[in-house]
Amino acid sequence: MGRPANVNQSLALQSGNDGPDVQVLCNGTDSVERLISRIAAARRSVVINMFIWRDDPAGNSVGRAVLDAADRGVEIVITKDKLGALFELGEEGRQSFFHKTYGLRTALKQRVINAYSSSPDLFSWVEQRPNDIANKLRQHRNVALFDTVVRGDHSKFTIIDDEVLFFGGMNFEERTVTRDVNGLVWRDYMFECVDKDIVENLKGRLEGRPPGNSSFEFILNDNARIKRFEIRPLVIGLLNGAMKSCRIEMAYFCDPDVRDGVINAALRGVDVEIVIPAWANIQNERNLRTMQEIFVRAEGGASIYLSPDMLHSKLIDIDQRSIIIGSANFNERALNRFSELNVLLTGDSSYADQIRKTFVERRESSRKVCDSSELGYRKVKEWCEFVFG
Repeated sequence: MGRPANVNQSLALQSGNDGPDVQVLCNGTDSVERLISRIAAARRSVVINMFIWRDDPAGNSVGRAVLDAADRGVEIVITKDKLGALFELGEEGRQSFFHKTYGLRTALKQRVINAYSSSPDLFSWVEQRPNDIANKLRQHRNVALFDTVVRGDHSKFTIIDDEVLFFGGMNFEERTVTRDVNGLVWRDYMFECVDKDIVENLKGRLEGRPPGNSSFEFILNDNARIKRFEIRPLVIGLLNGAMKSCRIEMAYFCDPDVRDGVINAALRGVDVEIVIPAWANIQNERNLRTMQEIFVRAEGGASIYLSPDMLHSKLIDIDQRSIIIGSANFNERALNRFSELNVLLTGDSSYADQIRKTFVERRESSRKVCDSSELGYRKVKEWCEFVFG
């Protein structure tokens, strides 16, 4: 991947005069290119917190940009969750950017993940090839790398010079910008915020400050620093208070409390629309079971759409006035155990408008479910996903 050109303005909309300088990037190529461009312009510092970082073209492009910055004297801090290595080793090309050595326990877990993923035909042992960029970063005097701990931190963010923030659902991996091993296009959201106040707000929240009441407010799960889980109660509260509409675009949806909140909203007459991937890379059967339960129990009050793309998004929009979006899926692991980073958007803004426009585009490209039989799932595999997922 080369140096980026201008980002497609139909996919990256600057907020203009109605709020902070925020762009929502709805295209993986644009997101990675914009991130690399910002890192290339870094003067003082780059702080990266990442769950999955693969040894593939996109992952190496980001790595090269970070290494170039370190060579210029920029101070780099990278926190890479070792838990993410299980998915790096168990999916796609199965090459991890940083985690090249692992023991028997990790290898067994990797095989389990591969076995219940959507590409079990790739089930085999893969030897890790050396990565020169990762090795140089590991040894660089301007780089502090923290990658030896299983943190359960699923959040993804990059802070540049304490002035620019990237966050959302996208990892550093090629399938974000092209297609996955099954040929599916991946869809997600990433935010670019050029605003010192937003950066300071996030840093304060990570340090324990409670949320405020701004129209752009970070909502966190933190399983290590302060043991707080804010996302589930906020989602449930918004669902319970929904009056007109509920729109959900979700990669992995199997949390029973959120499921019941959606069903109850539909039974109250709220217009519920849910878009999920027709074929998710993991937890596919759990997705289908949850959607079947919503479809049946909501008595026709919930419209469910199956996207031909791999939606990796994590989005809920209540009454078109409150959007929660970020890294947290609607599953037990994300809402109960993992550290996650979401944002609550309220009020009017062009970036909220862009998210809503993109949701409609993705819904219209999806197939509406007309009968519960279209949501049939394999019970044995769903049980395995429940046990191991």
